Amino acid sequence: MLRRLDVVSDDVVSLFVDWLQNYSEFHFVVIGELYHNPGATRGQIWSNLGKGTVREDSAEADLFRLLVRDLSAGGIIRQHRETDYAGNFIAKRPQSGRPASRVAGRTMKSAFDDGEQYELTALGQQFVHYAMTELTLKITYAPDERDSDGTGEPSA
Repeated sequence: MLRRLDVVSDDVVSLFVDWLQNYSEFHFVVIGELYHNPGATRGQIWSNLGKGTVREDSAEADLFRLLVRDLSAGGIIRQHRETDYAGNFIAKRPQSGRPASRVAGRTMKSAFDDGEQYELTALGQQFVHYAMTELTLKITYAPDERDSDGTGEPSA
C-alpha cells in the first residue's frame, strides 16, 4: 500500500527525474509488475511479462540480471525482508547445509529464480505514485463558456 506524502523533497524529485531519463521502458515494466504483484520472484516477473524460456547464458538472461541489479542498486526494488513492529529489518537466518549462492548440485542460481521474493522499496513506491501513475492531481484552467471575453461577465 502506498503511503500518502504531502511534500516531496527537491532531492527526491531530482532523483525521480534522473530515473525517468536513465531507465529503459523494460525497467519501468518490471517496476510496474512489482507494483501490481508485490512479492513476485524474478521467475514470476519474467513469466508475467509474457517472456518465454531462455538459456541462462543468453543475452536475454544477462539483460534481465542487469535490469534487476540496476533497480536493486538504484534503491527502487529489494528482496523482501521481514520487519519488526518498529520497521527494523530482521536478519535472515542462514540455511544450514547449502551454500547461499547455489541452488542444487553445481549450478548457480537462475536469473529467473523462483525462491526469493522482490518488492518495491518505500522510495520505489513514491516513484510509482508521483511519476508513473495518474493518481497525482493535475490543476488545469478551463474557462467558462459564458466568459469567452475574459471579463467575468457572460458574453452578449
